[in-house]
Amino acid sequence: MNKKIGFIFCIVMIFVNTSKIYSCTGIYIHNDSITLAGNNEDWTDYKTKMWFVPSENGNFGRVYFGYSNFYPQGGMNEKGLFFDGFATAPREVVNSEGKEIFNGNLSDYALATCSTVEEVIKLYKSYNLNQFKNFMLMFGDAHGKSVIIEGDDFIINEGEYQVCTNFCQSKTKTADIRCWRYLKADAMLKTNSGISVELCKSILQKVSQVGLTQYSNIYDLKNKKVYLYHFRNFDNVVEIDLQKELKKGKKSYDIASLFPINESFLEASKTPLNIKLLYFFLILSSIIFISTPITLIVMKKRFLKTADDMDKSPFILYKPSQIIASVASIFMLIYILPFSQYPELFNTGLPENLQDLSTMETIHLKLPLLVLILTLALTILLIIVFYKKLWTKRIRIFYSFITVLLMINLVLLHYWNLIRI
Repeated sequence: MNKKIGFIFCIVMIFVNTSKIYSCTGIYIHNDSITLAGNNEDWTDYKTKMWFVPSENGNFGRVYFGYSNFYPQGGMNEKGLFFDGFATAPREVVNSEGKEIFNGNLSDYALATCSTVEEVIKLYKSYNLNQFKNFMLMFGDAHGKSVIIEGDDFIINEGEYQVCTNFCQSKTKTADIRCWRYLKADAMLKTNSGISVELCKSILQKVSQVGLTQYSNIYDLKNKKVYLYHFRNFDNVVEIDLQKELKKGKKSYDIASLFPINESFLEASKTPLNIKLLYFFLILSSIIFISTPITLIVMKKRFLKTADDMDKSPFILYKPSQIIASVASIFMLIYILPFSQYPELFNTGLPENLQDLSTMETIHLKLPLLVLILTLALTILLIIVFYKKLWTKRIRIFYSFITVLLMINLVLLHYWNLIRI
């Protein structure tokens, strides 16, 4: 019994831990006359912020973009140095042993003290980068240099442009790249000879994602300007002159408040009215699903201990039903647990494009189809059981309850647009 319980928990945690929602995109392009950088900030937090840090104590003034915790997700300083962060799958960082650990936010310190990518590289190579186990950074300056810092590896731009999404390029051969956002941006940059804000906007628009792209930035690094777009609305832009804004002192803004009312944003960002009921249902379902295999084993053992040989014979079809009910319950549990961490998805559904997924994540998204097949099979077995009056009444009721709960979950997930088949 304990081995079976342990196995169930291990399988659940493996799938839950491999479920992730990150998909930011960064680009850097330059020629002799213009240098631009751009990014899409993709996440499920709708409370986005922009704030300014004026020059003081010899540090450079800078503008940052992020969320309500005011932890910089990206930004630019008054020297035209920009950065942006990108989540990645967990990996080991091995080249930092013995190096000093920076006490504070190293990205903020880099923008406060560095003006070129060369200075950034020197700074980061001098510190312990063990914190880069699940993210990386992209920096670009006004002089035609950019770099992607993955922790152990520094990928320095050797051409006119550089693209960064959410995989480690040092660990991925060009022929093996599957991220559709990277491939789309790379193709558009290869086939467009003219560098412009409009080109950057077009690229960011093409790789933006419904419900996930919270804001988009285009940095003019030579002129120290930022073009800000909100929630995939590329028709409205807020143009920011960094030098002028820094003279106004420390300020912060809700990004949404800088733009006209966006109905799609309002619809996506509102808290579901039935959020408490939703959480209750998800928690109840999870408890029932994870206990189903154990409950079925206990019910059968108790029945067999008290029944004589004649009573045991009606347990025909019980074994396949037990397997189907247990597997379907575990699959549904694996599927709904990650979504309980991201309630915003119940308003937006899953992103339109889900090509850049690992094998485990692809399997995870196919689980509802498997649960549907198993639920139909279980329903057929139950019809036979009720018709022939097999098993005990209590066991038949429990199987019926599990089957109905599986059906309700499938219907609701379909209604919330959380099923991809």
